[in-house]
Formats: sequence, C-alpha cells, structure tokens
Amino acid sequence: MTGRILLLLSFVFISEFSVAQREDRNWVFGDSVGIDFNNLSNLTVFFPNARNDEMTASISDSVGNLLFYTAMKGTYAGFTYETVVNPQGQIMENGDSIENYPSASNGSIIIPMPGAYKKYYLFTTTYNYFINDVYYLKYSVIDMALNNFNGKVVEKNILLEDSVAEQVLAIKHANGRDWWLLERKFNSDTIIKFLISEGGISGPFYQQIGSKFYCQVGENSVTKSGNRIAYISNYGNIDLMDFDRCSGELSNYIELGTQPYDSVDLNGWMNYGCEFSPDGNKFYISKWKYVSLPDTFFTSIFQFSINCPQIANSKTEIFSSHGYWLYQLQLAPNNKIYVSGHYSPGIFLDSSYNYLSVIKSPNDSGAACDFHLFDYYLQGKSGLKGLPNMPNYNLGKLVGSPCDTLTSIQNENLKTKSSVRIFPNPATEQLTIDNARLPFGQGQFTITEIEITDVMGRIIYQEQTHSHLSIIHCQLFSAGIYFVKVYMNDGSVEVRKFVKQ
Repeated sequence: MTGRILLLLSFVFISEFSVAQREDRNWVFGDSVGIDFNNLSNLTVFFPNARNDEMTASISDSVGNLLFYTAMKGTYAGFTYETVVNPQGQIMENGDSIENYPSASNGSIIIPMPGAYKKYYLFTTTYNYFINDVYYLKYSVIDMALNNFNGKVVEKNILLEDSVAEQVLAIKHANGRDWWLLERKFNSDTIIKFLISEGGISGPFYQQIGSKFYCQVGENSVTKSGNRIAYISNYGNIDLMDFDRCSGELSNYIELGTQPYDSVDLNGWMNYGCEFSPDGNKFYISKWKYVSLPDTFFTSIFQFSINCPQIANSKTEIFSSHGYWLYQLQLAPNNKIYVSGHYSPGIFLDSSYNYLSVIKSPNDSGAACDFHLFDYYLQGKSGLKGLPNMPNYNLGKLVGSPCDTLTSIQNENLKTKSSVRIFPNPATEQLTIDNARLPFGQGQFTITEIEITDVMGRIIYQEQTHSHLSIIHCQLFSAGIYFVKVYMNDGSVEVRKFVKQ
C-alpha cells in the first residue's frame, strides 16, 4: 500500500511539474544584461543585444528558452521607438519602429495570444514629445512560427487607448486561458480594462475606482493569485483593491497614500516601485526624494501587511538611507523580490549599477524579510532603472468559478454526449441554438434554459424553454464576445461562445 501511495504521489508530482510554464524565466533589462532563472539554485547572467532604461519586456517559451525581447532604438517625429529582438540578437522582421516610451515604469508587457499557435501580443505605452502629457496604449502582434521560427512582427502600433498612465498589467482570466489587460486613465480615477481571448481584444471597459491619478509615473503590481492589485504614483497615490478574475470587476478599494495627489508631498517624497510578496500578504513600495544641497537622494523601502485589520497602520520601514536611489521592484521565479537602483546622483554609471538589491524572504514581516542592498552581481553590466514587467504566466483556472467556461465545456460535453450548435457565428441579427440529433440509439436531451452573459460575467439574456431548438434575436446586443450557457433536462450544462458583429 505504501509503495502504491508513493507511486501515485510521484505521478502527481511529475504531472504537475510537466505542465509548469517557464515564460518568465529569462529577464532582459538594463544595458545588455539578462538573468536566466531556469536553474533557481544557480542563476546565471547573460548578455543580450539590448539597452533599456525603464520600459522593458521579454518572454520565453513554455520550457524556458528565450523567445524575444525589446530594446530601445531612438526618436523620430516626436515618438520614441524600440525593436523586437530574437535570441540571436537580431532585429526581428518588421520588428523595428515599435512605438514606446523608454522611461515608462510599467510601460510594456508580452502575453501569448489565446488559442493561437506561437503568436504573442506586445503592449506598449507610447508618448509623443510634441503633445505634452499624452500617453497612448498600443499593441503589436508577433508570430514566432514565421521565418523558420525566428519570428516576424505581423501587426504593430495599433492604438487601443489614449491619455493613459505608465501602468499596464495583465492577469489571467478565471478560465485559465484568456487574459485581462488593465491600464490607468491619466488625470482620472478610472481604470481601463480589455479582455483578450480567442476572439481577439474586447473593450475598452471602464470602471471608476480608487484615487485620482494626476501623475503617470509609478509602478503597479498584482498578486500571484491575481486576486488583488495595487497602483502607486510619484504624487503619493497608493491604491489597493481586489480583482475578480471572472468578471474583471475591481472592488474593496483601500487608500494607503497621503492626499493631496496633485503634486509631490510637502516633504518632497515620491513613490516609485511596488510589489507583492509571493503569498500576497505583504506589499512593498520604494520611495525617494531629491535634495539639491547637498546633491543627493534619500530613499526608503516600506512594507505593508495586507492581511491585518488596519493595513495603513502596519506600514514598516525596512530600509532607509541617503545617497541611494531605488527604483522598480519585481518578484522573480525564485520568490525573491529584486530592486533596481544606484548611488546618487547617478550621473555616471558607477559600480552600483552593476548590482540589484534583493528582498530575500519577502513573506516575512519587518526586518525578517531580509533586504540586502546591491546584493546580486550583474557581471559588470549595468541594470539602470527598469526590470521586466512579468505577469504570472503560471496562473491557472479558478476552479468552480462561474467563468470557468473552458472546464465546463469539456467536462459537460463528456457527461451529456450532446452536441449543442450555435449558428451563425459571428451573428448579426439572430442566433440559433440547436440541440442537434445524436446518432441512433444514444437519445437526445431537451433544452430547459438558455442564459447569455457578456465578457464581464453579466447576464444579458435568459429564456426558459422545453425544446430542441431556440432562435434568439440579438440585433440589440452590443458588438463583442458572449457566452451561451445551455441547460439540459438531465441537469447537465454546456457552454458555447459566439461573437456579435
């Protein structure tokens, strides 16, 4: 019996390990520096052909091989540009002139295109120097199956939204395949949301929540479980809120900053970087202020305990000093938080740029989190300000959630042996739902109820019936993606997706 149990546990472990994704295992950032996290007990530094100030993105394949990354290029007609580079250090075909803003803190991110073979979205925040204070959110599409798997940019610089901040983040949908993309609206308390699925990019959807952002500069962060996000800014905003991976709704806003938020606080302190601990119970921010005489910076890192009743009162300083400037924070695959930074004033690339600072035990409280200044050596390369904006590619489906539609489709089809068809798809004026006849002798179940929800999980249509066919007039539905839930008289359910044009 013991041997069988051990064999079973070994099988479970192997199965879990085999599905682990390693898209986040290669970081490319700074001045031609990268970190390979494939061997978590022995990290290695490599030297890509890239220079990135703050805005940086890279992605690996599912087994941890570097696929492509971004690199700064130059400025033309008011816009700055970056390139998409393959692992050989070559600019990908059509991979030049990707619009970006190199000083954006969380200005770019890469996610796989749901349901597509080796296709990826690159989202970038751009800025036109000829139009003050206007940032744009744009996207490009990379097809890595082209050019003998060296890739090609097949679409680029497609506008999604204007007047945004430097804070783009991505969170896996509750179905474990699709993605939510979130961005802050500048000079507003509005968060912009897009749903990225097999049907493409749906949205924008807007939600007013949190404090008003008068400053674009500052990081954002999301917990590994995807249930909580945070936004901070140079002007003192610290917004904490819950996130529903099913509906995309934000709730339970908690304000941790100090108002007013329309300028730097009276003491000159500015928030810059932020990150959650691996367990999601601790939240870290970096702050700094500049003092002209003497010409130096003051910097601090603070920790909040998210699971305590009064989060604001849990604020604990874990590092403070003058003469340093600490920038972005990023949780790594080894569950340590890395921090970019350097000595002040930082006019020249001194030796401090050759290191990252590290929070080695970020789940622990106070000094036990074990912060080390300039601890990880980058083999003589300079880290500059930014670290890659890495979403949690390993976040799976939220089992039991109402939006776990992929599991529902698979499991319920096996259970009912039915064959629900919906057509035409895409639909314009009407949608037919047909419980098609099965092969002779297998029987046929009757449809008892039909429910249609939008991508936000809101029910927009319900119908009770007792037939094998139903025609729904959908002229008044807004264009977009919808889910049709079909209930059978045996108690089973099937889910189908359709697009309204």
